[in-house]
Amino acid sequence: MNKKGLTFLYLLFDIIAAIITWICLYIYRKHTGESLVWNAICDNMSSDPKFLMGIVFCPIYWLFLHAFIGYYNKIYRKSRLNELWTTFLITLFGTLIFFFAFILDDIVTTPHDYIRYMLFLFALQFLFTYIPRVIITTNVNHKIHNGQIGFNTIIIGSDAKAVQCYNTVMEQSPRSGNFLIGYVKVDKDSEDELAGRIPCLGFINELTDIIDNNNIEDLIIAL
Repeated sequence: MNKKGLTFLYLLFDIIAAIITWICLYIYRKHTGESLVWNAICDNMSSDPKFLMGIVFCPIYWLFLHAFIGYYNKIYRKSRLNELWTTFLITLFGTLIFFFAFILDDIVTTPHDYIRYMLFLFALQFLFTYIPRVIITTNVNHKIHNGQIGFNTIIIGSDAKAVQCYNTVMEQSPRSGNFLIGYVKVDKDSEDELAGRIPCLGFINELTDIIDNNNIEDLIIAL
């Protein structure tokens, strides 16, 4: 899957997480302890402007927070531990803002109801966001380690040190995701021990053009 498709997948599941959480929170706030049948609850939701506004606003709110911290950047460079930490922090921060902005005006019987609402919101938003993310990230990392997904990489240098770097990348298991597409020589008089292994793309004074023309994401400096 390309970057745009993968980004769309993260966005889609974040939107779904926000919508499901809002629906569950609405039912929990408005109908806890009431013996209403499902049809009556649905009628109440469809006729409540605040509920309908939340269906639209909540996904926008959470997507804005995730985008603001750069979550959708470097979509292939994620780890499960980082997913856990990032999702936990932004959900906690977002829950606090959301709670104080939109829920404090609820009519409650005891102050403990506020705590229950906040914990309920945090738990659902975190779980519904984190679980799809960690599944997607695990799948992507598996493909990176198997060499199915990678990052265009060039080696700067062409001597024995460059050969050592080349061998290290090629012998990695699991793979780091670096696709070596060529190397760049320092100048015309430099040793050329990488010749025959990967293409020579030019000289270091042409580096900017080489990066742009070949969509290079990583550089390995072996000077």
